[in-house]
Amino acid sequence: MKAHATLATSAATRVMCYGGFRLSALPSVGIPLKQINDALASLPHNTSPTQADWKKLSTDWRKDLDLRILQLQKLRNTLDDCIGCGCLSIERCRLRNPLDQLADEGPGAHYLWIKEVTE
Repeated sequence: MKAHATLATSAATRVMCYGGFRLSALPSVGIPLKQINDALASLPHNTSPTQADWKKLSTDWRKDLDLRILQLQKLRNTLDDCIGCGCLSIERCRLRNPLDQLADEGPGAHYLWIKEVTE
């Protein structure tokens, strides 16, 4: 537990040192402090990040954010439909997942999850 607190403190300190608002918004959209800390650790120490540094970091974070946005949109748009979880409580479940065939793929909402973003 103490190591986690130290990591969070370290990341928070570097967030403040490396450009304030740009990075301080990341945890509020679900990018974990460890991921932020790891990204910042890849930057040269004792210098300010360059435009190229920010571009690389933002490209990596953009992919993650794009996937999160798509996942939230799909969740919002399918809350009232069969998501392939196996409950078979909605009439359409019998059409989309007859006899819970998706159970062979393991637990979860199989029709809900987006595996990767394709461009």
